[in-house]
Amino acid sequence: MHSFKELNVWNMSMEIAEEVNIMVESMPTHQIWTLGSQLLKTTISIPSNIAEGCGRASNNQLYYFLNVAMASTFELETQLLLAVRFKAVDKEKAEETIKKLESVQKMTRKLMDSVLKRK
Repeated sequence: MHSFKELNVWNMSMEIAEEVNIMVESMPTHQIWTLGSQLLKTTISIPSNIAEGCGRASNNQLYYFLNVAMASTFELETQLLLAVRFKAVDKEKAEETIKKLESVQKMTRKLMDSVLKRK
């Protein structure tokens, strides 16, 4: 078992989740039930899967959940780009969040590589 709360990648993904939540709160009502709902589900998935992987007994399981979290980062990036295209969120805020998301992707990849070496 690993302490997920000490991981920079988990902490940054929690910050991103907060930022996305604020963006969704300011979305037009007709977008909240569709894209907004999906944004929230995806952004919650990232730190949740990191934490779940850390709670698992084996490195194989940890790697699996980190991989799921990684996939969710790309899903969230796509959804934020769509939200900008749909003019549902502030472009600058979304771009700032995407920059953080790219950092999370890099950190997750490094953590996955580290876990892979320990398998």
